[in-house]
Amino acid sequence: MTTIYTGLDIAKLNLQLHLAGRIHDLPNTAAGHRRLCKLLAAQPGGHVVCEATGGYERAVVTASRPPKFR
Repeated sequence: MTTIYTGLDIAKLNLQLHLAGRIHDLPNTAAGHRRLCKLLAAQPGGHVVCEATGGYERAVVTASRPPKFR
C-alpha cells in the first residue's frame, strides 16, 4: 500500500484538508470531524500531518483516530 501524506490545517472555526490534490474546507465541529473521517477513509494509506494549534487540534485528532486508539 502506498503511503499518502495528507495536510490538515486546523483553526478555531475551520479545518482545511489537503488530500490527493484537492482542498476540502470543513467546519471544526463534530459534523466536520465526521466528514473528515469519511474523506480519509476513502483514501487508503493516508497519514494526516497537522500541528498543535493551541488546543484546537485536540477534538479533531481524537475523532480521526481509529476506534481502538481512542
